[in-house]
Amino acid sequence: MEFDEDIRLFEEPMPRIVVASHERSGTHFLMNSMASCFGYVSAPWLDYDYSYINLNYYQSGMFSRFLAAFDGVHLANTIKTHHSMDFLRDDLPDLGDRTVILYIVRNVVDVMRSFRRFLMACPWNEGPKVDTLDAFLGTPPSGYLMRYQVYQEDSMASRWAHHVEGWLAAAADFPNIVVVRYEDLHDRFDDTIDRIGKAIGHTPDAIVRPEKGVNVIGFGADRDDGGDGGDLSAAALSKVRDVAGDVLVRLGYTL
Repeated sequence: MEFDEDIRLFEEPMPRIVVASHERSGTHFLMNSMASCFGYVSAPWLDYDYSYINLNYYQSGMFSRFLAAFDGVHLANTIKTHHSMDFLRDDLPDLGDRTVILYIVRNVVDVMRSFRRFLMACPWNEGPKVDTLDAFLGTPPSGYLMRYQVYQEDSMASRWAHHVEGWLAAAADFPNIVVVRYEDLHDRFDDTIDRIGKAIGHTPDAIVRPEKGVNVIGFGADRDDGGDGGDLSAAALSKVRDVAGDVLVRLGYTL
């Protein structure tokens, strides 16, 4: 089978790696770590969002069909997706042991602070542009980011909670979905890489922390034009706990 020149292959069997996440959760940090430690390719990666083929994401089985294009070869490129579990749930029984999905999750406040800054600098309507972090957390999703969700959410905070809850529930049922906390990868890098190695059935080639910011999607110096959005008010923190309290506790996050 012939592939585009961006498709890289291992000579020996290795599981296909999908890195899934809510936006701004450390996706490329994990992808780059898979490259520096296990030899996967983090650039170019394969994006389930912007694929080379026309996909109907709302059709059951589409993710399996996407992965089936690489049956019979040992794909080295990491596959990236920000889709909620609502799009992929029906495909999970078909993944078998050929594919491992690493779901990276990060504290909601850090995600939202980064995401708001990203959206403020974005030159297109990717999502809501609001002046403060308080307002952003309580604003309903809008814009191009809605391609990652099946249902509308009341707020950006509840969108995060729904995304994370769906993936955590799937990970409880399917052992080839591995949850990785961003904070563990950042603060306990060696131990976390060892745990990932056990999950994919391969010892790391080396444990090498990738350089910060490599391949991260942004807009250069403009990324900081939106500022940090200010401190969260007690009222905003209370609302976040209301919509995401259970998942925060399960992940060991405190606000």
